[in-house]
Amino acid sequence: MALFGTILGTQQQTETPVAVSYDNYFVDEILSLNEGREPHQSVEDYSITGAYGIKNRPKKYEKLPAREAARLMTLDKREEIKKQIGTKNWERMPMSVKLATQDFHWNTNSLFTNFKKNLIKGDYENALYETFDAVSASDKETGKKGVLRGLANRRARMFNKFAIVNKLPQVTDFEFTKGEKGGTNVTYFFEGNKKPITKFISKGIHPDSKGADTETKGYEKFKVQN
Repeated sequence: MALFGTILGTQQQTETPVAVSYDNYFVDEILSLNEGREPHQSVEDYSITGAYGIKNRPKKYEKLPAREAARLMTLDKREEIKKQIGTKNWERMPMSVKLATQDFHWNTNSLFTNFKKNLIKGDYENALYETFDAVSASDKETGKKGVLRGLANRRARMFNKFAIVNKLPQVTDFEFTKGEKGGTNVTYFFEGNKKPITKFISKGIHPDSKGADTETKGYEKFKVQN
């Protein structure tokens, strides 16, 4: 699909919407990649997460196919976001920022304070940097939170969609290193000479994070999968 031609790819450098609606684009191009189109076991508990990352489907959508439920939930959640940041602030946001914001809200069911403040100010680059530390999830065995490689990649991927159309350095790699008191440093590396950004997470590596069961215990550098 091409809601913005190929604005979220590498060819077209505009954010002019064309034929495909926002909700259909978000479900087919963002949720399909970040959440998957099939039900899967949650990393946080023994429940099954539905297709497109649906966990708590509203009763009014219970009988609908998963994709249609996700599409309608996208519109509902968009209204929730507008209430938090203001409709005018939402409307002025570039489409890549709207999609990143919607994806973050879908994944976390929240807009963290500094992220929201920067969105309202219109400082979209720093707003997206504020998502870089939202990379942990609960362990279904212990209930303790741990850092997940997949979430770090997701944050980098969504930032890169913004970076492409704004001609900013993209995140190329991220690295997990041991931090103080059992925490984890998550460092994001960029193209060119841009200084890396490191976020300290006061948790270790999640046991379900890719690489956690290897000799490195998940403390290594990874290429961003866009």
